[in-house]
Amino acid sequence: MNFLVLGRGKTGSLVAEYARERHHHVRVLGAKENQNGEALNAETLRGVDTVIDFTCPTAVLASIDACLREKKNMVVGTTGWRQHLGVVHARVEEAGSGFLYGANFSIGVNLFFETVQAAAEAAAHGYSGQIFERHHEQKKDAPSGTALVLQKIVKAKTGTELEITSRGRRSRLARADLQLAERPDLSLPRCQIAARICRGRRAGS
Repeated sequence: MNFLVLGRGKTGSLVAEYARERHHHVRVLGAKENQNGEALNAETLRGVDTVIDFTCPTAVLASIDACLREKKNMVVGTTGWRQHLGVVHARVEEAGSGFLYGANFSIGVNLFFETVQAAAEAAAHGYSGQIFERHHEQKKDAPSGTALVLQKIVKAKTGTELEITSRGRRSRLARADLQLAERPDLSLPRCQIAARICRGRRAGS
């Protein structure tokens, strides 16, 4: 397949590397080459099967708009733009192209989301909670999309919006914790659920 990857950050670079290893044709555009989506014209997108976006919230909407204008399939791993999802959904329907987005594409983390859905039932039994996350210092968005999904899952189950605490650290490991306790101050946690994500050759959870 012919992929165009937007973003030269950690995840975008890793996606491009893996795609090349699987003998796909890959072109990568960084922020300087694609300011405001201006590089995504008919000539650049000719022959591209799918555009994969791992950029930043300030860049992703212009890229989505340009790709949908040319009716190109997209995979979007960038977070921080979901307040515009209704408008984007309408544009995707109009373009008739494929559009896949997610806060985290790790299989392990998505299984973690399912576990959190079950754990959130504890709120009906007098438990309260908080969300803690630690991530690499170069991460641009905090709280992360993963932490925001955890918050959304718990709110959908309980009606309560949990506080998110985000911290950076010098590590290739990212970690998200959901802690539930019978006491509001969480001084005696009874249940802790955690996911660790290694941002390297052996990505997992």
